[in-house]
Amino acid sequence: MIDNIFGQQIHFFDIESFDEIQNELIKYCYQIKKNDPSGVDRSNAGGWQSAPTFPRNEILFSTIQKSVIDYFVDNKILIEGTMVSIINMWININQKGTYNHTHSHPRCDISGVLWIKIPENSGVLKFENGCGFAQDNLISCYSEHVKKAFKIYSTYKMNTKPGRVCLFPADLRHCVEQNMNRQDRISVSFNIRVKNPER
Repeated sequence: MIDNIFGQQIHFFDIESFDEIQNELIKYCYQIKKNDPSGVDRSNAGGWQSAPTFPRNEILFSTIQKSVIDYFVDNKILIEGTMVSIINMWININQKGTYNHTHSHPRCDISGVLWIKIPENSGVLKFENGCGFAQDNLISCYSEHVKKAFKIYSTYKMNTKPGRVCLFPADLRHCVEQNMNRQDRISVSFNIRVKNPER
């Protein structure tokens, strides 16, 4: 499905039969963390992030790659012959009290996230309207039904659930709210480059 937020195209879809592989993916993520317990510090305020590379033949990469390609092809999102390359991906494990600062993803075209484990009140993805500051007064004057119909807000929160993939323009600034649950929130972020076959 394509949604329009702040005039930006946001794609989201659910991986079929995700419940059949969810536990395996959770186990895989914790194994990667066990192999590299310090992880890296990027947008995370606390929590743990993996280094942004791991084998392409492993279940996590292959699941994301297949689901993204199938989504683009089945829904005729891109022109025929467009090359789609996942250039990196990383695991996010956020325990209670941790979150991700507002940031964007340079040097790519599309950023994405797959939610693997999302306990209640564990934090949601929030997009920031790049024109929100300049248009603050105008936005405040729109009626609620217009705001809702056209998603005219300063920020917008994305509904999440296990097995859902969200794709968005890489320059769209976003953050992840604080996990208020005692259980970990687990997601995987990734970046995509696309190449027009006619250029």
